Amino acid sequence: MYFLIEEMIETLKADPLMAGVKVADIDDVDKMTVPMVTVSESPGPGYRFPDGKPQYIRSLYQVEAYAKQGNGKTAKQNARALISAADAILYNKYGLTQESEGRFAPYMEDRTVMRGVIRYYAVIDTETNYIYRYV
Repeated sequence: MYFLIEEMIETLKADPLMAGVKVADIDDVDKMTVPMVTVSESPGPGYRFPDGKPQYIRSLYQVEAYAKQGNGKTAKQNARALISAADAILYNKYGLTQESEGRFAPYMEDRTVMRGVIRYYAVIDTETNYIYRYV
């Protein structure tokens, strides 16, 4: 099976738009820090089984941004800026497009932190590692 999450995290970390931002797999985060962007990957069902293994896998990717008020902007504006930057990076590298508008709400454990969420679906060809965006 082909997983894209590690490559996505490294791509986000390497981009200048993410300078000063912690980028991590959501499963590896023990403590909330801001600003932060997390990524999660949920492989879905497989399609076409020429050798008993799925050739195509439809996966869900979720990107979350956490930000506080600062630099003359509200927490929501800062979270939206992080989400927009992550979205631009993932679109430019992988051609991924959001499956819907981002959702924003205060973080449950610290109401001064705004959490933004965007989701992507992609179909991955496990033989060629080609990524088909899912619209």
